[in-house]
Amino acid sequence: MTDPTERASWPERIIRLTTAVALAAMVVLICGLVALREVQLGRIWPAAGDLQKRVLTRYTYVSQLLPVVLCWMTFLGAVLADRRGEHMGNDVFVSRLPNRPRRLIRLSGRFLWVAFFAVLAVLGIAQVAQGESLGALRAIGLPAWVSQLGLPLGAGLLAIMAARSLLAEIRKPPRENGGPA
Repeated sequence: MTDPTERASWPERIIRLTTAVALAAMVVLICGLVALREVQLGRIWPAAGDLQKRVLTRYTYVSQLLPVVLCWMTFLGAVLADRRGEHMGNDVFVSRLPNRPRRLIRLSGRFLWVAFFAVLAVLGIAQVAQGESLGALRAIGLPAWVSQLGLPLGAGLLAIMAARSLLAEIRKPPRENGGPA
């Protein structure tokens, strides 16, 4: 885990800012979605008339934008958690093993982590390429490939970070039996 007082690198600051903006956008969009639904149902401003038809268009716009923002926020947040060493894990069993098997299992796990995210990034790139042929999200006017770009970008960053972590673990000298690894 990184030191919270340590100054973040510029890529991490960009990812933090992007994730914070995505979270704020999600909150605003969800609140807006609820308000738009209430106007559409006539619970707020029952005599709105023509406004209710325009609200339906905005409702569709917001409901198409939410999954896009969620995807970006999920993967960029996972990158931040992994960078800080705060990604969810369970080492109850592994921590009780002797050092050599523990190291082997951790190295294997990190290798699988790299492979998984590398495959996910490649598949995400294929999905983005396919998204180019899909045109745009109708209500938003956003190209479909932009909405899908969060997957390969986040998975690619996670694969790079996992590879760096794997290399750091390989370079660490193995400990003798006794202390924690």
